[in-house]
Amino acid sequence: MTGPGGSASASSAIAEYLARHNINTEAFGECDSACAHIFLGGETRTLSPEAKLGFHRTWIDREYIKKNYVENRIEEGWDDEFDYATMLFGSAIASMVEDVEFMLSRGVDIDFILRIFSTDSHDMWVPTREELLSAGVLTK
Repeated sequence: MTGPGGSASASSAIAEYLARHNINTEAFGECDSACAHIFLGGETRTLSPEAKLGFHRTWIDREYIKKNYVENRIEEGWDDEFDYATMLFGSAIASMVEDVEFMLSRGVDIDFILRIFSTDSHDMWVPTREELLSAGVLTK
């Protein structure tokens, strides 16, 4: 697998599928963001010699959020943007907890996970192969 990233919800669904079916993953080239999350779903996780995994915390697309509020505020009963922000905050926290639980279930070290969530959404942390092995991201 290789790729620049993509949808957090789609990557979570794919990673869960891989984990449920004990499918192995191997990364080639650059596997960043959502790609790296999918990679963690693998039963056996390997990295080709030239490959790199990149991590950062999830980001929110401003235009999507604005459009979602405008299109759904009446149906969802949001009185104003503050009601919407409260819902978004709760949803973001729940999503983060799910991500932490998933990574822990895959054998990833908590300090590594915290480093992912400490990396700004617009940055990319590319750990060394040694860091990936010692944190349980790579299984061989």
